Amino acid sequence: MTLLNFSRLRGFNKIGFIIPTIVLISLHVLIYGNDYITHIRNLRFYEISNPGSLANNRINNIIKDGEGYMWFATENGVARYDGIEVKNYFYDQHEPSSLYGNFVISFLVDHEKQLWIGTDLGLLIYNSACDNFRRIAVDIPDEKRQNILDLKLLPDNTILALTSRRILYYDKKTNALKLYF
Repeated sequence: MTLLNFSRLRGFNKIGFIIPTIVLISLHVLIYGNDYITHIRNLRFYEISNPGSLANNRINNIIKDGEGYMWFATENGVARYDGIEVKNYFYDQHEPSSLYGNFVISFLVDHEKQLWIGTDLGLLIYNSACDNFRRIAVDIPDEKRQNILDLKLLPDNTILALTSRRILYYDKKTNALKLYF
């Protein structure tokens, strides 16, 4: 399906359109081309030494935290990369300070450099001092789990959690997610 069909426009001149477009693109490449080529040549990709070290090869999100670690949200837990090795974290229903839900979807680093993690079961904060997670309660009647699809930080440092059905906010006083509106 074509979005724009210029041939149906009255008075449209294909040559009058194509030639100036080619000239503009050519000028752009001539003026800025070397910078783009230089940037492309300077890109370096490094492979994690053991590709099987990630909990899952399907990565939903990547973020760098305040301490310089790279975090990978996967469909089977979260992985933290320190530049040398990968450490995986998984949900353990018998351990309240474990990851809450293995399907990790979203990340956020707030102004205090805390890492927030959204999973298929809810929201967590990573505690770097103890190397574990603190679950955030949901203060909505009859709903104790939330599939956190995305996290946003507002200018006033309010954290929004977006689900498939609603927008929630983190209330610091109650340490819980509440309806935003």
